[in-house]
Amino acid sequence: MNIVIITSIMLPMPPVKGGAVQNLIKFFLDDNEKTNENTVHVFSFYDYEAEMQASEYRMTTFHYIKNTTFLEKIQELNISKVSRAAVLIREKIYIDNVIKCIDANDELKNCDIILLENCPQFAIKIRKKFLSKKIYCHLHNDYINLNSRNAISIIQSLDKIICVSDYIGRQVLSVSKKANVVTLHNGVSIRKPDKRKVELIRNKYKTSQNENLVIFTGRLIPDKGAHVLLEAYSKMRNKDKCSILFLGSQLYGKNVEDEYLKKLREMSRMYGEHIHFTGYVPYEEISNYYTAADVGVMPSLWEDPCPLTVIECLRYGVPVITTDSGGIPEIVDESCSVILNRDNMLSQKLADCLDKLMNNKDIVKKMSSAALKRSESFSDESYLRNFKLLVLDIKPTE
Repeated sequence: MNIVIITSIMLPMPPVKGGAVQNLIKFFLDDNEKTNENTVHVFSFYDYEAEMQASEYRMTTFHYIKNTTFLEKIQELNISKVSRAAVLIREKIYIDNVIKCIDANDELKNCDIILLENCPQFAIKIRKKFLSKKIYCHLHNDYINLNSRNAISIIQSLDKIICVSDYIGRQVLSVSKKANVVTLHNGVSIRKPDKRKVELIRNKYKTSQNENLVIFTGRLIPDKGAHVLLEAYSKMRNKDKCSILFLGSQLYGKNVEDEYLKKLREMSRMYGEHIHFTGYVPYEEISNYYTAADVGVMPSLWEDPCPLTVIECLRYGVPVITTDSGGIPEIVDESCSVILNRDNMLSQKLADCLDKLMNNKDIVKKMSSAALKRSESFSDESYLRNFKLLVLDIKPTE
């Protein structure tokens, strides 16, 4: 099968700067290198490191669209209206160049499927140019809903919308019941941890052998709720029984000290060696941190579609305390997690949960076993099997 994958302007491919969407695309590309089943063309904005890594692929050709540096700089200023205008201009330049590249290349023009990876805003232009093509969108975020611009036209331009959770699917269907929506939950591959590094992490971040290591992973932005975890820690009765490790940064692949991170550091200052911030951690090192952790806390405040961080906890047997946001209740159950309502008592309820788990290693151990069992539904093998079935329309062999 000949497949064209179009990515957004957010992060490059291959995922040298991280990104959940980008790593999921990489799953498929890496598997395709082993199976030799498909010819794949991936469109991405240009990045030097990504281009160097792209040369390692035989079955995938990467097509890079050069960035407009001036617009990138404006976007990074993070002045809402100005930044948004820069994004829209960059997106227009990007997709116009993508369409030109496809139209000028017979192999691309004769592809079987055009797959938009989390960029439904390109669907209308793609459909106008390629009327008879199968055009699918793999939707990772809540980008098609009742408040979305051109939502009906976008849905009409797509043959299928593959959603990362039933929650996202419901948002699409709220716009049009005629939308062809299917659910493909995310998956995570696990890496064998380095025992020596795991021990180093535990020794570095725990103040004593009896302490539990609580881990928060993900971008350090308000929606992810890192501040809620710190508020909860301040209310715990047994603070001395755990240390908290914040894994991640504000921007993908970069360590940036913004106002929110400054706020988190200020909140944690009085707790000294019990609170730690690692900054950005390369994906290949993540397994060591999850293996070192006793409990994961992901107190998401927004409608999180299908967070990989929660799935990663399960895959490494880490019990999770999380919230009832978005697609999270589709991932975890009460055997391996505690799901909290997002209300004004969230930090107190989180503190109570932590106190309970810190005092009961048997419960943590039982939840850990349940997490590993639950994670089988979110393995890379399960993801790839369902990706081929739902995206490529390839039925599994008996």
